[in-house]
Amino acid sequence: MFYTVVFASKKAEREFCLREHPRLRISGKIAGTAYSGAFQPNGGEWYLILSKRFLKEAGVGLGDRVEIELEIADQDEVDVPDDLMAELKRRVEVLEAWEGLTAGRRRGLAYRVATAKRAETRERRILEVIDLVMDLCDSV
Repeated sequence: MFYTVVFASKKAEREFCLREHPRLRISGKIAGTAYSGAFQPNGGEWYLILSKRFLKEAGVGLGDRVEIELEIADQDEVDVPDDLMAELKRRVEVLEAWEGLTAGRRRGLAYRVATAKRAETRERRILEVIDLVMDLCDSV
């Protein structure tokens, strides 16, 4: 898999205390475009992953110099697509199970739905997430 990364400077490493919080979630702007993500550790360095979609939206490419404005984000925040949330709310037991998952697990499941390009794929993934949430709940 190929992706674009931005490495944290030593100043950012100190200011964000990345040694103490290696996967710190952040939000802000990169090249004037809203960004949210988490620093990823890599052998004493940290980086942010920038998707192709983000790079296209920001109008930047490899080697471009950009302004970056970041702040620490709510570590428990999860952006849940509206259609996934509607389905969760329709099934009370699933919503309760969803809320019992870690923020990281919920983010991963929400991302799976959010990245579907076609409506049929999105609907299928929502049902898969519902099943997975119930399976995770049953295994606890």
